[in-house]
Amino acid sequence: MKKTLIALTVAALASTSASAVTVYNQDGMNVNVFGEIKYTLGQDKITVKEDGVKQPESTESHTKLKNAGTKLGVHADYDLGNGAYAFGEYKLQMKSGDAKLDKAFIGFGQKEVGQLSFGQQVTMADDIGEATFDNIYGVGVSVLPTGGDRTVAYRYKAVDGWTFGADYVFGENGEKKVKYEALGFEKEVPLKNAFQVGAHYSKDALTFEAGLGRVNHKSVDSKDDYVDAIEAAFGYTIDNVRLGLDLGYGIMKYGNDKDKLFHTAMGAKVAVTDSVDLFGTYAYTKIKFADKDEKAEKIHGLNVGVDYKLAKNVSLFAEAQYQKGKQDKHKTTQKAVGVGMKIVW
Repeated sequence: MKKTLIALTVAALASTSASAVTVYNQDGMNVNVFGEIKYTLGQDKITVKEDGVKQPESTESHTKLKNAGTKLGVHADYDLGNGAYAFGEYKLQMKSGDAKLDKAFIGFGQKEVGQLSFGQQVTMADDIGEATFDNIYGVGVSVLPTGGDRTVAYRYKAVDGWTFGADYVFGENGEKKVKYEALGFEKEVPLKNAFQVGAHYSKDALTFEAGLGRVNHKSVDSKDDYVDAIEAAFGYTIDNVRLGLDLGYGIMKYGNDKDKLFHTAMGAKVAVTDSVDLFGTYAYTKIKFADKDEKAEKIHGLNVGVDYKLAKNVSLFAEAQYQKGKQDKHKTTQKAVGVGMKIVW
């Protein structure tokens, strides 16, 4: 999960990249350009077994060179005086040659009161996660929605080390849909609305993040379909080692059925030298279905890798992933290995 970097200055009360390039700074207006170029070369293989027998038609293997998330954005903020400010951000993300709007929001705030923003932006849940350090694959699961196209967000940062927030996501009359592959439901469902609250704490070596919320869905039979979820994450640094633990629990209700999910991930990142980092994450997910005759689905995942910094904002990386899912006599195994390079500014 990607982390949002938050500075303490008025100019950074609305988050932006720590490596952003300032292109304009005059008369209280500050404009920064930020971005990332990332390409990866990798191979992945998925194998499915039924009753212990490999299914040839379901075995897939791919080798790909791909744009893994090139981004370009502009962030602007304006000092209104007396601690008040206005801000906005516009960001494009490009994958496989297609440009897609990733963020477009505007807002205003005051340090002692907090800030309010409107538009396409991330939610508090986007910052919840301390156990994953991946650049390519990853095994982390986000139970709460991490963003929305029509989102109202409030943030309060006046308490040292703390950020408190609340988000409301509009469903665009059911046109916007939410994917629940991570919950074991390989389908998209119409979004009615969503809301969540959360708190983040980061000071010295300790980080704590938590959030809870509900996602309401459009239902064809007018029943109240929803997902309730709660997440928490803990991070701690000891010398050159960063440790992380993520926890998540969700209940998905459709009709009269309630399926439940529990997820946990444990990870560590070791700074071997000033230029080399080693990292790894183990994750476990269990999905318990409402149908008593349907056995629970269990997923184990492992992701390991290495980062090598060529310069402050330029790095090479390599990763390997192994995931195994099982439900009754159905087993799915996914293996992947890849290398890549990224430049950020």
